[in-house]
Amino acid sequence: MLPDFSYLEDRSEKIVGCIATHGHEDHIGALRYALDIRNSPFTDLNLHWE
Repeated sequence: MLPDFSYLEDRSEKIVGCIATHGHEDHIGALRYALDIRNSPFTDLNLHWE
């Protein structure tokens, strides 16, 4: 099941980047789809992925 991204799609011009707070699946699972909405910078805060 994927989340509804219509809120982000409707406001895509306002997205300036994406930050992952940590590498747990519930925080990064849909990241691939969210990044497809707008080609924005991404950072992981130098995390150690689990």
